Amino acid sequence: MDYTKLLQAILDIAEEMLVCGAEVSRVEDSIERMCTAYGCTRVNAFIITSNMQVTMEDPDGNIVTQIRRIVRNNVNFDKLDYLNDLSRWICGEKPSVTEIREKYDKVMSRKNYPGWIEYLGASLIAGGFAV
Repeated sequence: MDYTKLLQAILDIAEEMLVCGAEVSRVEDSIERMCTAYGCTRVNAFIITSNMQVTMEDPDGNIVTQIRRIVRNNVNFDKLDYLNDLSRWICGEKPSVTEIREKYDKVMSRKNYPGWIEYLGASLIAGGFAV
């Protein structure tokens, strides 16, 4: 298995989780779980809201490191739920990188809620606090 491509796929999922509003600790935990599911040891994930740095040691003893800069923010808890489910599925099934990409693309192609629903929800929430 190409662990560089695996880490790239894992970081794609983790980046979208962070963009969609996941807590930093949740993203770190998901990365560590997914990497260790494939037999990687010494997984070190350092995540802040604008930067991700992950280093792992693959089963052959090779060190793989990748760094990402996060420059966008688009809170979407629906997509976050599906991304979290995807990360748990990866931990349980240990699919190939191609299968991970297919599932990831399927999650990312989900349509967002229309803007009027978001505005309606925000108005109802604000109205509830105003009372």
